[in-house]
Amino acid sequence: MHRFRIIVGSLFFFACIHGSFAETPSSSNDENVLRSHSGLESTAWGRDWLKYIVRCALPAGSSIDVAHDGTSDRLDGAFGLAPQWKHAALDDAGKRWVSACVLGFVNVLGVHVLISMRGDNANLRATVSETERRDFAFQEAAFYGDIFADPPTTFVCRGRGGPRTSPVRDKRLCSDPSERAGISRCEMIIAGDCSAVCTEEDPRDHAYRGCRGGDRVFDEVVTVFLPMATE
Repeated sequence: MHRFRIIVGSLFFFACIHGSFAETPSSSNDENVLRSHSGLESTAWGRDWLKYIVRCALPAGSSIDVAHDGTSDRLDGAFGLAPQWKHAALDDAGKRWVSACVLGFVNVLGVHVLISMRGDNANLRATVSETERRDFAFQEAAFYGDIFADPPTTFVCRGRGGPRTSPVRDKRLCSDPSERAGISRCEMIIAGDCSAVCTEEDPRDHAYRGCRGGDRVFDEVVTVFLPMATE
């Protein structure tokens, strides 16, 4: 069975992610218990963000317990974009991969949407089946940046769409412009069209890399595709 991503979003604030949480490996007396000092683990909202961060970083079959209020929540990995984080601090590339994945999850409307996430990363590529490639053919947008930086950097470029519109396109607004020039409705910087700001597009997955954002180019990019039919 091919795997879909069931996404829930919220209003977009990443500043609280910065701090020792970004630098600290997931270790304590129990190496599987993450003890964050960012404060995210202390609220339900923060733990929801941690759920997606861990899902992006760790591979399927790996999990971390987040300690809070005298108990802990089990958070499961899925994509394996920074598997070393379970035993060591995130390196710069790991931060950018996790950031791109988390940004792809964001949905300002706060609704669940099925999407396909693709990128030039062996672990991420391995999660995408041929059925998923076929059924999710609407190229919505690509996401990249560093949500662990201070201040966070977040970019989105617009995809080319598909042979026809996706039935869930109007539920995904993070590449759509807001009333602020150059800023999307999810508070990300709109870099432009992906075909113009990215240097490479994978011929099989049609995922981008080498995408320009600010004064640098990012190779750690997640391209999001939407379904061509309703569930």
